[in-house]
Amino acid sequence: MHDVTIILQGPTNNKISKNINRGIRKIKEYCKFGNVILSTWKTNEIKPTKKYLSKNNIEIIESNEDLYKNMYRDANMNFQVASTLNALKKARTKFAIKLRTDEFYSDLSEFIKKIENNPNKIVTNNVFFSKNDFEPFHPSDHVIGGTTENMVKKFGYAFNACNKFGGIKQVRSDVFGIPEWRNRDGNNKVSPEVFLCLCYLKSIGVDVKLEDSVEIMKEHYDIVPLDKMGKFECKYDISIISNINYGEYLSKIPQNFIRSMEEL
Repeated sequence: MHDVTIILQGPTNNKISKNINRGIRKIKEYCKFGNVILSTWKTNEIKPTKKYLSKNNIEIIESNEDLYKNMYRDANMNFQVASTLNALKKARTKFAIKLRTDEFYSDLSEFIKKIENNPNKIVTNNVFFSKNDFEPFHPSDHVIGGTTENMVKKFGYAFNACNKFGGIKQVRSDVFGIPEWRNRDGNNKVSPEVFLCLCYLKSIGVDVKLEDSVEIMKEHYDIVPLDKMGKFECKYDISIISNINYGEYLSKIPQNFIRSMEEL
């Protein structure tokens, strides 16, 4: 095992999402890579059972959803950030990786190697990792890893930002000091991926400037592409990407998403 904590965050109730079993039913498979924490909600029925999880040394955190309902909640940002941060506070390893309960990746070896070899960077997979001229500061948020210290900085800053912007329907880029930033639709509404990225950069004291976006991202982020993560099942809008249909997925997506930082 590696000096890493695998955090599986999100709901565990199929009534909330029919895709939940994708990650939960195979949670034991993550145990060979490191410590495993399931971070979910008290209102959710836990399946597999708590007895099964305990038998496999998987820690369970059940947080109270009501504590976070008044926070900034675009695309459930409040719940993603809170459940991840609650688990990170329990991690006792040098590194941590955040995964989702509705996705599964059979092989985290390359991902772990990347974070171990790049302790000053945040590493993600390449789902929706955008080219700079398509949407700057837009990494993926499907799988996120790094040192536990940097992950706490990222999600801790994001948690405070979600509290601060609780009354705002949509955060815009001017709150991060880059009002000239534009998304792929030509406005300055910040997506969840960009929100998390800018929160991390701010948390480590980066002077975020749009004209320096490529250099900043290459210095502080890295990528592991999906086809280096074994058998996988992850969400793409309302569809499912898997190792079986990955080639078809690559042929359909815009050429605005990258597989390596060299393509940024």
